[in-house]
Amino acid sequence: MALLDVVVQTNHGWLGNRNAPTPPEIRFQLTPDLYLEKLGPDAAKVVLDLGEPSGYGVVRPARQYGYFYAFVREVPEPASVYDWDTDNRIQTAVALSRLVRPTSISYRYAARLQLKGDGTVSHAFPAWLRGVDPDSWLAPEQSYRDWLIAEEFESLRTLLLNFSKATLPVRVSRALWYHEHAARTYYGELRWIAVCTALESLIHTHSRHSTRQFTTRVPQMASMVGVRFDEQEAKMAYDMRSRLAHGGATGKLAPVEEQLYVKLEAVLRSTVRRAMSDPAFANIFTDEDQIRAHWPVKLRGKSV
Repeated sequence: MALLDVVVQTNHGWLGNRNAPTPPEIRFQLTPDLYLEKLGPDAAKVVLDLGEPSGYGVVRPARQYGYFYAFVREVPEPASVYDWDTDNRIQTAVALSRLVRPTSISYRYAARLQLKGDGTVSHAFPAWLRGVDPDSWLAPEQSYRDWLIAEEFESLRTLLLNFSKATLPVRVSRALWYHEHAARTYYGELRWIAVCTALESLIHTHSRHSTRQFTTRVPQMASMVGVRFDEQEAKMAYDMRSRLAHGGATGKLAPVEEQLYVKLEAVLRSTVRRAMSDPAFANIFTDEDQIRAHWPVKLRGKSV
């Protein structure tokens, strides 16, 4: 019997954005053992049911949504039905997919399935994650398409291939997982700090003058990856980061702050993605001297 690790992309976002293009429903191979596919109705129902509370002594509410596709990984046997994604293959693919396009794909709808010969489910156990939020959250953007489409499937396949072939600089690897952490954090204030920390992990070369390093280097880095983000925006972003990190609070972000956050996240995402596809660009992040040479910050005639 086949064992599959799956994580499902629901179609919540489509209900308010029905004119957007939809993903293909045929299998799309990402790697030899990992693909995107529309699960059969039996398997899809099992996974979605596992993600919702069943209650006790009450009627289970009718589901008001469906799903678009699932990440599916064929698990080498022998293996236990309880050990979902122990080698992080699916979680890595999902993290890389967010570099292509952020989505709300959630590990709440993830499971290991054991299939019978006819493709129906014989056993299933949900992804058993501890210490991290299984859900992910999108920054507010009007009419945002919360799923991948065909050309983005292709881009994800390329990213996975690059990821498997190259050893990322530590700074880039760290920034990738800060990006994933931010995606799985609900509160905007905490996300803001996480994204700024990720950007600092890429460009910080001196224990002092952190504001100057951020406001000078992040706009230059943004320009190299095709994102418009000027020094004034960088100053506003870092001022907000400092206020939040030192105990300040904003409540709900104002619309102008939300727009700035979206740009901040875009700089991070575009930088990590470029580093994964361009070895020369990735090489900048291998040591502090390279960073200083490409994005110099001068104070009193000295480079920091």
